[in-house]
Amino acid sequence: MLPVLLSLTVGIIDFGYYFQSNGRMVAAVREGTRLGVTYATDDSPSPGEAAEARIDEILTQYGFDVASAVVTTEYVGTAPDEMLRVTVTLPFDPLIGLIRVGLPDNLGASMTMLLEQQDG
Repeated sequence: MLPVLLSLTVGIIDFGYYFQSNGRMVAAVREGTRLGVTYATDDSPSPGEAAEARIDEILTQYGFDVASAVVTTEYVGTAPDEMLRVTVTLPFDPLIGLIRVGLPDNLGASMTMLLEQQDG
């Protein structure tokens, strides 16, 4: 009976840690994208660069290893409907890791927002 309860407890902890980590990832991507869309496309840094820098800053504050994060930014559409899409993928390491069944290997989040300053 004890091994079953221990396995159940470890699974609950790891799944809870996954959902917390995923929520933090989504919050970082949303915040970075929100900052990026306030920059004009001809600004330095560009909207994508500003978003990436902010996402790295937030993920570092949350304790993630940003060196292993893959951040991609792209512009979608044309002015006056041009949008910034930011996608982040990061390897997920469970807190305990005894049971990996059902846990994904990566955290991922994507956000698309309309650029506020456009040329058209």
